[in-house]
Amino acid sequence: FFRLVTITMTNKRKDRRIYAPDVLPVKDRVSCLTLGFLRDLSVHGMKLTGKGPFTQGNIYKLKLVLPRAIMGKRSVELEACCRWKTKTAKKDVFDAGFQIAQLSEDVELLLLLVQAEYAVKMMDTEESTVG
Repeated sequence: FFRLVTITMTNKRKDRRIYAPDVLPVKDRVSCLTLGFLRDLSVHGMKLTGKGPFTQGNIYKLKLVLPRAIMGKRSVELEACCRWKTKTAKKDVFDAGFQIAQLSEDVELLLLLVQAEYAVKMMDTEESTVG
């Protein structure tokens, strides 16, 4: 009755993911320290690169700092669980994957608008480098 399926990052992700062309800091709302920088974002998850600390299984209260206001907000506050982390080539720097928890409608809309903003910037950047 059950079929064994290998879960890979490709078949696990269901949401459209954008890659952040700008450096967007992500801070811990409790300590106010910058944990890392956004590398990609979907409505249900994100990847950060930084020194952390990142502990698999921990839930973090995060603040994604925006370079300019979207919907009158300069940041997106959310909670996310660290699902994985891997060491990068740089000393003491990690990539970490987060699953966004307790997603309110306001935060979901704000994340979709952030995605739309950066997806447009990415397309403009890609088109300007071609030809």
